[in-house]
Amino acid sequence: MVKKLDVVENLCLEAEVSLLWAILRDIRKETLKGVEKLTKEQLFIPPMENEAPIGAYLMHIAEAETYWLEMMSGLQVSDKIKQEHFCNAWFDCENPNPPKEPLEPAYYVKALTNVRNLLQKFVLALTDSDLTKSFSRTNSKGETYEITFRWVLYHLIEHEVHHRGQIFFLMRKAKFK
Repeated sequence: MVKKLDVVENLCLEAEVSLLWAILRDIRKETLKGVEKLTKEQLFIPPMENEAPIGAYLMHIAEAETYWLEMMSGLQVSDKIKQEHFCNAWFDCENPNPPKEPLEPAYYVKALTNVRNLLQKFVLALTDSDLTKSFSRTNSKGETYEITFRWVLYHLIEHEVHHRGQIFFLMRKAKFK
């Protein structure tokens, strides 16, 4: 018997939205599968000198999803959800205020899932033509960009894959099983 491998499921979505959502969904599934056996200490303590904890990378993935969801939707994600993943408080920020003690592994999954559920609700309401909608953003250098929803979803895919690679590399170097 031959098994068919594909990333698109029948969600009654238009083709491009369906593909982008399926990729986002599958990447998250693999990210969580890769860290599911880590202890709360392994998620909390930096695995190598001059590196962030693996848990901080996971929360940074949720933080990026929150930021880009707000940019696309024009809505504000609740402070409760932002606080849940230590938005602007743990990873690559001016005034870090990380958790003081290890969090249970389920906490990370919940924080990632809560943000992803908001993103899912937004993405599943899009049509392929909505992917060309855009918004402007000016960076710290004063450069202004017109950013399409398609690019944001692509970027979220690229971003999670990048940090998942970092996480898995750190796990191997630290000999985490």
